[in-house]
Amino acid sequence: QAVRDAKFEKPDPEESPTIKVCVRVRPFIKEEIEGSRSGGQCELCIAMPTKTKLQIYGREPTKSVDYEFDFDRCYWSFNYDHPLYATQATLQAELGNDMLESALKGFNNCIFAYGQTGSGK
Repeated sequence: QAVRDAKFEKPDPEESPTIKVCVRVRPFIKEEIEGSRSGGQCELCIAMPTKTKLQIYGREPTKSVDYEFDFDRCYWSFNYDHPLYATQATLQAELGNDMLESALKGFNNCIFAYGQTGSGK
Protein backbone atom coordinates (compact mmCIF):
# COMPACT_ATOMS: atom_id res chain seq x y z
CA GLN A 1 0.00 0.00 0.00
CA ALA A 2 2.77 2.48 0.92
CA VAL A 3 4.58 1.88 -2.37
CA ARG A 4 1.40 2.41 -4.36
CA ASP A 5 0.69 5.69 -2.57
CA ALA A 6 4.26 7.00 -2.71
CA LYS A 7 4.91 10.12 -4.76
CA PHE A 8 7.93 9.84 -7.01
CA GLU A 9 9.68 12.96 -8.21
CA LYS A 10 10.23 13.28 -11.92
CA PRO A 11 13.94 13.62 -12.70
CA ASP A 12 15.07 17.20 -13.26
CA PRO A 13 16.83 17.44 -16.65
CA GLU A 14 19.16 20.11 -15.21
CA GLU A 15 20.46 17.57 -12.66
CA SER A 16 20.92 14.83 -15.23
CA PRO A 17 24.09 12.86 -14.61
CA THR A 18 26.71 12.91 -17.30
CA ILE A 19 28.83 10.17 -18.79
CA LYS A 20 32.02 9.52 -16.84
CA VAL A 21 34.91 7.67 -18.40
CA CYS A 22 37.14 6.03 -15.82
CA VAL A 23 39.91 3.45 -15.87
CA ARG A 24 41.22 1.12 -13.18
CA VAL A 25 44.65 -0.51 -13.22
CA ARG A 26 44.55 -3.87 -11.46
CA PRO A 27 47.38 -6.03 -10.15
CA PHE A 28 48.71 -8.94 -12.18
CA ILE A 29 46.72 -12.13 -11.62
CA LYS A 30 48.30 -15.50 -10.78
CA GLU A 31 48.05 -16.80 -14.36
CA GLU A 32 49.94 -13.78 -15.67
CA ILE A 33 52.72 -14.08 -13.08
CA GLU A 34 53.09 -17.86 -13.49
CA GLY A 35 53.14 -17.60 -17.26
CA SER A 36 50.03 -19.41 -18.45
CA ARG A 37 48.76 -16.11 -19.92
CA SER A 38 51.92 -14.11 -20.41
CA GLY A 39 54.63 -16.60 -21.17
CA GLY A 40 56.10 -15.82 -17.75
CA GLN A 41 57.03 -12.25 -18.60
CA CYS A 42 54.97 -9.65 -16.77
CA GLU A 43 56.12 -6.09 -17.07
CA LEU A 44 54.24 -3.03 -15.87
CA CYS A 45 53.96 -0.55 -18.73
CA ILE A 46 51.46 1.91 -17.24
CA ALA A 47 51.96 4.96 -15.04
CA MET A 48 49.35 7.10 -13.35
CA PRO A 49 50.89 10.46 -12.41
CA THR A 50 47.56 12.08 -11.45
CA LYS A 51 43.98 11.05 -10.69
CA THR A 52 43.02 11.83 -14.29
CA LYS A 53 46.06 10.91 -16.40
CA LEU A 54 47.25 7.50 -17.60
CA GLN A 55 50.54 6.94 -19.41
CA ILE A 56 51.68 3.92 -21.40
CA TYR A 57 55.38 3.44 -21.95
CA GLY A 58 57.94 0.86 -23.04
CA ARG A 59 57.00 0.21 -26.66
CA GLU A 60 59.45 2.67 -28.17
CA PRO A 61 62.82 2.85 -26.37
CA THR A 62 63.49 6.40 -27.61
CA LYS A 63 60.42 7.79 -25.84
CA SER A 64 59.81 8.10 -22.11
CA VAL A 65 56.02 7.98 -22.65
CA ASP A 66 54.50 6.36 -25.75
CA TYR A 67 50.87 7.35 -25.15
CA GLU A 68 49.09 9.59 -22.69
CA PHE A 69 45.34 9.59 -21.99
CA ASP A 70 43.10 11.81 -19.88
CA PHE A 71 40.04 10.39 -18.11
CA ASP A 72 37.42 11.74 -15.76
CA ARG A 73 39.06 9.58 -13.09
CA CYS A 74 41.83 6.99 -12.97
CA TYR A 75 41.99 4.36 -10.23
CA TRP A 76 45.30 2.70 -9.36
CA SER A 77 44.84 -0.70 -7.70
CA PHE A 78 48.06 -2.32 -8.90
CA ASN A 79 50.04 -1.94 -5.67
CA TYR A 80 49.24 -0.65 -2.19
CA ASP A 81 52.20 1.70 -1.87
CA HIS A 82 51.18 3.96 -4.78
CA PRO A 83 50.03 7.39 -3.51
CA LEU A 84 46.83 7.15 -5.60
CA TYR A 85 45.95 3.58 -4.52
CA ALA A 86 42.19 2.94 -4.81
CA THR A 87 40.25 0.26 -2.95
CA GLN A 88 36.77 -1.07 -3.71
CA ALA A 89 35.54 1.36 -1.06
CA THR A 90 37.14 4.24 -3.00
CA LEU A 91 35.24 3.29 -6.14
CA GLN A 92 32.00 2.85 -4.21
CA ALA A 93 32.38 6.28 -2.60
CA GLU A 94 33.37 8.09 -5.80
CA LEU A 95 31.20 6.28 -8.37
CA GLY A 96 28.81 3.81 -6.81
CA ASN A 97 27.02 6.14 -4.42
CA ASP A 98 26.32 8.71 -7.17
CA MET A 99 25.06 5.97 -9.49
CA LEU A 100 22.74 4.65 -6.79
CA GLU A 101 21.44 8.14 -6.07
CA SER A 102 20.85 8.75 -9.81
CA ALA A 103 19.01 5.44 -10.15
CA LEU A 104 16.74 6.35 -7.26
CA LYS A 105 15.97 9.63 -9.07
CA GLY A 106 14.90 7.69 -12.16
CA PHE A 107 18.01 7.87 -14.32
CA ASN A 108 19.43 4.81 -16.08
CA ASN A 109 22.94 3.67 -15.17
CA CYS A 110 25.45 1.46 -16.90
CA ILE A 111 28.91 0.22 -15.99
CA PHE A 112 30.90 -1.16 -18.89
CA ALA A 113 33.80 -3.28 -17.65
CA TYR A 114 36.34 -4.40 -20.22
CA GLY A 115 39.30 -6.62 -19.53
CA GLN A 116 40.91 -10.04 -19.55
CA THR A 117 38.53 -12.92 -18.69
CA GLY A 118 39.03 -13.99 -15.09
CA SER A 119 40.87 -10.82 -14.11
CA GLY A 120 38.34 -9.62 -11.56
CA LYS A 121 36.41 -6.91 -13.37
